[in-house]
Amino acid sequence: MKAAEQGYVNQGLGICLEYGIGVEENDGEAFKYYLKAAEDGYMRAMHEVGRCYYYGTGTQKNYEEAFRWFCEGAEYAYTPSIYFKAKMLLNGEGCMPDQEEGIQLMEQAADNNYGKAQFELGNCYLVGKGVEENEEKAMEYFELAADNGHEQALKIIGRRRRN
Repeated sequence: MKAAEQGYVNQGLGICLEYGIGVEENDGEAFKYYLKAAEDGYMRAMHEVGRCYYYGTGTQKNYEEAFRWFCEGAEYAYTPSIYFKAKMLLNGEGCMPDQEEGIQLMEQAADNNYGKAQFELGNCYLVGKGVEENEEKAMEYFELAADNGHEQALKIIGRRRRN
């Protein structure tokens, strides 16, 4: 808080406020600090602003703004932002749908061992969304996601979470 009072803000203060770490939970204040840090160029804060707009945490849901901030974070090659940008492109949330770019970005996030992206690609291959339907490839992605601890993937392939 002292750093923030002196004009030094990163997403850390927003995380403390959002999750009640050392302070009382306050989503609205968390969003304010995420936004300030994002506007100051902090890549993780850009992602947090996008996430807040996507889920309506501390602000109104706004898919267009979420997409804009995820694009900003993706420019810095921040894998969670790449994943959300891909997801939004695949589903046309806050943007025009673009399955080709969505799949390309989802593969990029999956290649970075991001379990959510691996799981999403598994689903895409399972139903043929943006790619040719391929159950074998779907299971490969579900296995990768399970290896990265993704709960739903673990259930699909019949494994329990490793401790």
